[in-house]
Amino acid sequence: MINGMYLSTMGATCEMARHETVSNNLANANTDGFKPNFSIFRDVPAESVIKGDGRREIDVILEKTGGGAWMDRTATDFTPGPVVTTDNPLNMAINDKDRERVSFFMVRPRDAADDDVRYTRNGTFMRAEDGMLVTTDGDLVLDGGGGPIQLTGSQGFYKVGDNGVITVTNDFVDNAVLGQVGLASITKEEAHFALRQLGNNQYVPDKTINYELAFDTVNRTADTKSGLLEQSATNPVYEMVDMINAHRSFELNMRFITMQDQTLGQALSRLTARAG
Repeated sequence: MINGMYLSTMGATCEMARHETVSNNLANANTDGFKPNFSIFRDVPAESVIKGDGRREIDVILEKTGGGAWMDRTATDFTPGPVVTTDNPLNMAINDKDRERVSFFMVRPRDAADDDVRYTRNGTFMRAEDGMLVTTDGDLVLDGGGGPIQLTGSQGFYKVGDNGVITVTNDFVDNAVLGQVGLASITKEEAHFALRQLGNNQYVPDKTINYELAFDTVNRTADTKSGLLEQSATNPVYEMVDMINAHRSFELNMRFITMQDQTLGQALSRLTARAG
């Protein structure tokens, strides 16, 4: 019965983590470029498997349970979201042409080191007061070489080509090239297990795993679409159904804990009565 309570507790804990992930997805249903997360669980080997060959595992959870499931980590679904048209040429959406790869804009906080590069699908960019191309949070948008993009000269009509090249036309110049928005691509498989989500809808390589990500910033496998924005890829209907399932599963595990606790209490009462 004690082991059963451990198993039910682990099940309830898994559903709590699942519920938290779904809640975050729903909270970002209107965040441009957001990619929903999903929980990954792992099964805990039975005690006979753990100690069947005479080895001694140093894992408190495994030692106490011998079976069940446990929260492993969360991963991100990088399926493209729907695209909407805007009136701002500095709004950009990424159109991945290679189905096996996913591309990102590269950004960097103004006060960060040169190698502190973050990756995002949110292309809501603007011209800052100092002429730099930045995100809505003020982070610098980078070119393929990792440098910031300066929208020099006076303001005018900006145009961004599919190759990311930004040009400006005003009273003094006509289609003057200002820079090129960089894109960094990796395989979708790598993105799933080797990227860690930060705040502000940004990603960085996960340093907790032993894997070196190699972003390709030279061979563009995607187009940069000006005047478009990729919306959140969250499906609210699916997430609500998943949240209801997680809630029901959590309640069921809690009922099992209560039932096992009551059964254990009755058994102890009978044993105490017999001993008396």
